Amino acid sequence: MNESTSTPTTSHSSRGTNEIGELIVHELQHLRTTWYLLFLLGIVLILCGLLAVTFPMFSTLGVVMALGIVLLFAGLATIITSFITGKWSAFLVQLLMGIFYTVIGLMMAESPLNSAAALTLLVASFAIVGGAFRVIAALNYRFSQWGWMLLSGLVSVLFGVVVIRHFPEASLWLIGLMLGLDLIFSGIHWLMLSLTIRSLPAEHDRLL
Repeated sequence: MNESTSTPTTSHSSRGTNEIGELIVHELQHLRTTWYLLFLLGIVLILCGLLAVTFPMFSTLGVVMALGIVLLFAGLATIITSFITGKWSAFLVQLLMGIFYTVIGLMMAESPLNSAAALTLLVASFAIVGGAFRVIAALNYRFSQWGWMLLSGLVSVLFGVVVIRHFPEASLWLIGLMLGLDLIFSGIHWLMLSLTIRSLPAEHDRLL
């Protein structure tokens, strides 16, 4: 009786997996002839990431200045829009937010070193607090695979403590290093995806 009840479930599960696989193949099939573009994108991202990791100080200052310029333009656009739309219930809030964005953007663009230091402290604080919450949750609830969450929390707390202990020197390389690593892992992702798309069977082969 157990065998008769388990067989349909297994069959249904395998059919669902096959349908998902066919859907993925169908979605990516049109990219098969241009897979090399994704491959080149991955290489470019990896090279940019390696450059950012090699020169983290320049990367950090560049990111902070770019963020400051973006906030500056966003603030000016918000202020202008608030006057164009006229007085309404959220006019004052919109105007104040625009002024806030503009001031913060100016400060970050004019003093990227101090802004990088502030962002570094913010990242370290979030890492310590978030890691501590994950550790507490893992130890209290002991859910499935709770050990990995505990390890993740401990690593996050350790990362935050190391950054704070090396402050303010860490502010010169942390943001650039994080940007570089993110670009490297994104590049690896695109490389692997492009190779997967390249290995897909042609449409006429798949239909045979």
